Amino acid sequence: MRRSAGVALAPLIALALLPLAAQPARANCGSEGCPLAVFGPERLHGRWTLDVGFQSIEQDQLWDGSAASDETEGVGHVTERLMDTESWVGNAGFAVTPRIQVQAVIPYLKRHHVHDLEHHPGTFTTYEWQFQGLGDASVLGNWRAAGDPTTGIGSLTVQAGIKLPTGATHVEEIDGEEPEPPARLGTGSTDGLLGATLAHAFSVPVPGGRGTMPIAVGFLGRANGTGTDGYRVGNEVQGNLTAAYPLMPWGSVLIQVNGVIHDRDEVGDTDAEPHETGSETLYVTPGASVHRPSGMGAYAYWQIRTYAHTNGPQLVAPSHFIFGLSYALH
Repeated sequence: MRRSAGVALAPLIALALLPLAAQPARANCGSEGCPLAVFGPERLHGRWTLDVGFQSIEQDQLWDGSAASDETEGVGHVTERLMDTESWVGNAGFAVTPRIQVQAVIPYLKRHHVHDLEHHPGTFTTYEWQFQGLGDASVLGNWRAAGDPTTGIGSLTVQAGIKLPTGATHVEEIDGEEPEPPARLGTGSTDGLLGATLAHAFSVPVPGGRGTMPIAVGFLGRANGTGTDGYRVGNEVQGNLTAAYPLMPWGSVLIQVNGVIHDRDEVGDTDAEPHETGSETLYVTPGASVHRPSGMGAYAYWQIRTYAHTNGPQLVAPSHFIFGLSYALH
């Protein structure tokens, strides 16, 4: 049981299912990612780490302010109807030293997007797209700057990185209409990432004796550049509280609390409504993980939206489903 917590936290260089991997952007046509902690307790540790995760997000509920909405936009404006995203996210990490790790993240997205455009009062045209391909890749460096997870206040890890414009920035037009840039495979922008995580491993009673429960608090900020059609997705800050209770020597019960604050977008040359972008969201995310001595592991999360406030009508998903497989090579 002690090994289970050590695997999750010891040098704090575990892989992440980054929120940016699925292009989280809460614009009118924005597509949500699943905001998990950069150092989730489900991750394995090794000199090399590999992780393949799956996210399923069906945004089919229109939300305005702090409540659901069934209002439609006026003449000449778009009303969002559906954003269904399935993404496979590949993560590869390498421990340069016991304190420094570098990881690369690349998503493959399959997306179904629907919106209505009102040409005249009561006259709508429905536009529907289905597309797939590689999304924007990211590189993140992790430096364990101070401390140890088992002593004092714990260990402090600092993260810094970059998101690259590797995803396709355009979708085949229908009657001259495209989804807005944040809903495409790539935003076309280069974005900066900066964060920190403070973690501590606590001794707790477990079936058959005592074990170690890792608890961590952290944040990850993203400063976005200008992308396709002059569109700049609003900057974002994500905060996380995570814990893993070692129920068995080979498995843990997981819990995360994830909050996201997203600034308004700058819509550039598009016809998007900037005052209808930006949001604050809080999630509770229970899950479970298992691992084998061979270095193999698996995890699953159900992410539940418990609070949301949007600046105008935006599509949201009541919950997200996430699972993944991990491998650590020492």
